[in-house]
Amino acid sequence: MEKSDYGEESYPKNRYLYNGKELNSDKMTSESLNWYDYGWREFDPQIGRFTTQDRFAEKYLDLSPYQYGANNPINNIDVNGDSIWFTYQYNKDKELTGVTMHVSGKVINVSDNDIDMDAATADITEQLQSSFQGEFDGVTFTTEAYLSVAKSMDDVGKSDHVFALAEMSNGGIEGATVIGASNRFGGKVAFIDADYFTGPWDKNVGNTGERTAGHEFGHLANQRHGGNYFNIMRQGAGNSFFSMSTDVTSKQLKSIYNSYRYGLLNQGSNLEYLPVYNYTQGRWTYKKMPNRGIASPFIKY
Repeated sequence: MEKSDYGEESYPKNRYLYNGKELNSDKMTSESLNWYDYGWREFDPQIGRFTTQDRFAEKYLDLSPYQYGANNPINNIDVNGDSIWFTYQYNKDKELTGVTMHVSGKVINVSDNDIDMDAATADITEQLQSSFQGEFDGVTFTTEAYLSVAKSMDDVGKSDHVFALAEMSNGGIEGATVIGASNRFGGKVAFIDADYFTGPWDKNVGNTGERTAGHEFGHLANQRHGGNYFNIMRQGAGNSFFSMSTDVTSKQLKSIYNSYRYGLLNQGSNLEYLPVYNYTQGRWTYKKMPNRGIASPFIKY
């Protein structure tokens, strides 16, 4: 037994109180901060507010920058303290009428290609939002993507999805060049051939790069290959000229939604450490790179 703050013998204090979160103080006294540890940020129960702002606060100007789950914690969760993954819309009878998938992430160039990264990021963002929308079972499905450019993996947060523009190897079907790969189903990293974001055709006319990014994101959303020629998950259907294969079916949208509900998305790490020999120092060092996972055979690092 130990002495309590009031001089009485008692068992160790239970520090896991509100929401099952740990009270972050050495002693439960009036002099301590008494903030609850939510992992990515802390909550001050005395003022009923988190101590740091949502880093996407500017995208939700109608909400407090210190809000949680769009001020609707019954229907929304904020896993990482910096983004809203799914939000929901209901009618007056409290029936679900719509869901919005929110995707936060980074676009990074890990190739030697000279790429207009702002344009590439805008194209990928538009592709995700235009492809992953529709309805299932009378429920409207929309997507909002918040992507920005990362100069290195130091700019990438643990929760970010990563779209890596990379040099791809041969070894696909019948020896064809692989133009895209994902690091795992339900994972966080999609690789796209950097060549499709280089040159006047792909930058101004073609859409193979962004279509491939959307296809690989489909795998990150736990979708397999399939569908007709116009479906974004149709393998190899859009790697020449104008790609019209950017549609998603109601069944696929419902599958994405259920994959999120059952905790099958946002899996694994988006980071791996690449061993690099430093000739100046005469020793091996490690470089942070997007995690290749099962895509390792197709990515040149």
